[in-house]
Amino acid sequence: MDNALWETIEKYDLDDPISEYGFSTRLQNENFWPLQFTEQAILEYKKFMYLAASTDLMVSPSEIIDLVWHQHLIFTTSYDHFCGILGKKIEHIPSTHNHKDFEKFQLAKERTQNSYLSIFGSQPEAIWAYSSMYEPLQLPKHEYSKPNLVYGLIFLIALFSFSYYSLTELYPRINNPYFMIGYLFLIVTVAAGLARYNRSRLVALLNSWPKDAFVFNLSPDELIYATYQDLSYVIHGVVSHLIHKDLIRTLPDSTLISNGNQQVKSVKEFCTLQALQKSSPISYEKLLPTLMSKPGFNATARVMTGFNKYLRKSAFFMRLYGINIMVLFTLFFLGLVRLFTGISNEKPIILLIIALTAYLAFIIYYLLRIKTLFSTKVLTEFYRNQLIPSQNNSNQQDWDYFLLGTAALVPFLIPIVERRRDDGSNSGSDGGSSSSSDGSSCGSSCGSCGGCGGD
Repeated sequence: MDNALWETIEKYDLDDPISEYGFSTRLQNENFWPLQFTEQAILEYKKFMYLAASTDLMVSPSEIIDLVWHQHLIFTTSYDHFCGILGKKIEHIPSTHNHKDFEKFQLAKERTQNSYLSIFGSQPEAIWAYSSMYEPLQLPKHEYSKPNLVYGLIFLIALFSFSYYSLTELYPRINNPYFMIGYLFLIVTVAAGLARYNRSRLVALLNSWPKDAFVFNLSPDELIYATYQDLSYVIHGVVSHLIHKDLIRTLPDSTLISNGNQQVKSVKEFCTLQALQKSSPISYEKLLPTLMSKPGFNATARVMTGFNKYLRKSAFFMRLYGINIMVLFTLFFLGLVRLFTGISNEKPIILLIIALTAYLAFIIYYLLRIKTLFSTKVLTEFYRNQLIPSQNNSNQQDWDYFLLGTAALVPFLIPIVERRRDDGSNSGSDGGSSSSSDGSSCGSSCGSCGGCGGD
C-alpha cells in the first residue's frame, strides 16, 4: 500500500471551499442520506478510487459508491484535481448491460473485494453489499390494490351490520349513565392497550435491524428533528452553539450580529453566519425563516421525512396501521349502534353524540400520531436510553441539546423558543467501462456503471 498516496486521498476535502450547497450537502439532499452515512459513503468512494489508481485492471464500485462517483464527476474542477492526486484520469462510461459485460464486471467485482480486503480489511456491508441504505432494513413495500380497498370497505360494512344486529336487543336494557361510563372505560382501556402494542411492535422492528444500519448512526440534529418534527428546533441548537462559541453576539435590543469571518465546522454554521453577515444586525424571528430555506438545514429534514415515508409505505407498517383502524372503529361502531337504538327508542342522545364526535376526533389524532411514533418516540428513546450511554461519546456536548431539550440552549434563546411554542408559530418541514488517459478504465456489475482497469 502506498501510505503517502492514501493519506493524501483521505485528507482531500470534497467540500473545500465550504458553501451553502456543496458536495456533501447536495449528496444528502438528492439521496435523502443522513450526515454520517454520507461521510462514510464518501470515505469508501475514496478507498475505491485508491484501488482504481493502484491497478491497471478493472475494479468495480458498489451502487452507493457509484452515486458518489456520479456526483463528483459533476464537480469537474474538484474531480480533475482529485484525478491529478491519483496520478491518472479515471473516466466513467455506463454499462451496455450485455452478457459479455456482465461476466467482465462480475470478475471486476471479485477483484475489487480481494484488493480491498488485502489493503483496507473487510468492506462495510452498509456501503458495499446493498443497492441503497434502506435495503438492510428488509421492509418490503406494501402493495396497494383496488380489490384490497374494496375488501376493507366490505369488512367495515359487515362489522357495523354485525354490531347492529347483535346489540339492538341488548342495548335497551343498559341505561345511562352505566353505558356511558362503561363505554368511556372501554375506550381508554383499549387505547392504552393499543399504544402498548404499537410501541412493542416498533421496538421489536428496531431491534431486528443490523446494527450497522444507518438508523443507528444518526447525528444529534437528525434526532432533534425526529423528536419535534420541526426544523426550527434544529436551527435553535445551531444558533445556540454559535452564540456559545462567541461566533454570534447578542445586542442589547435582542438582535444578533456575526463576530466576523471565522472558521466553522459545518454547513449549517456556515449558512447561519453568511445570513447574519448579509443582514446584520437581525432579530432571531427574521433570521429563522431565512435559515429554514437553506439546503444545509433542509438536508436534515429530508432524511428523516424520507425515512418516515419509507416506513409508512412498508407492508409491516400497513399491517400495524390496519389493526389500529379495525380496533378503533370497532369501538366507534359500538357507540354508533347505541346512537341508532337510542333514536329508534326515542331516548336522549345529545351526550352520546358529543362523546362519539370527540371519539372520532381522537381516532383521527391517534392515527396521525402513529405515522410518526417510530421517529418521535421509539427511535429517540432508544438513543437516549441505550445507544448514547453505551458509546461513551467524546463529543458529549454535541448531544446535550438532544438529551436535555431546550434547557441546553443559551439563556437568550430559551424565552424566544418557549414563546414561539406557546404561540404555535413553529413550522414543520421531503455499470460500464471507460478508458483513462493512461489506459485504465471503469466498469460496474451494479448495472449503471462499473469499475476501473485495463483492457
